[in-house]
Amino acid sequence: MTQIFLSYALDDDLLPPGKQASGFVTALHNQLLYEFRNQGDERPELWREIHAIDRGDQFASVIEDQIKNSDILLANTKIMTDPTAAMPVNRTIPIWH
Repeated sequence: MTQIFLSYALDDDLLPPGKQASGFVTALHNQLLYEFRNQGDERPELWREIHAIDRGDQFASVIEDQIKNSDILLANTKIMTDPTAAMPVNRTIPIWH
């Protein structure tokens, strides 16, 4: 099964001002689930830390392991190139624009 890792900053998922909707990342996650709904066993697994890191888990090591285990990394390119990012990626990742 293909795993897609959704990488984002918390600010990327803030609710729009005055809206009772979802933030961008949550909306993207839900749209991808919708688009993949008819793929059966071939449906990619979407990995997002909000759904997969439990209390007591070592955040950085879980993130690093999941990036390594993912087939696709969907990320904000600013995060990937920001030297102050909490979890910089130390491997080559193809980036499509």
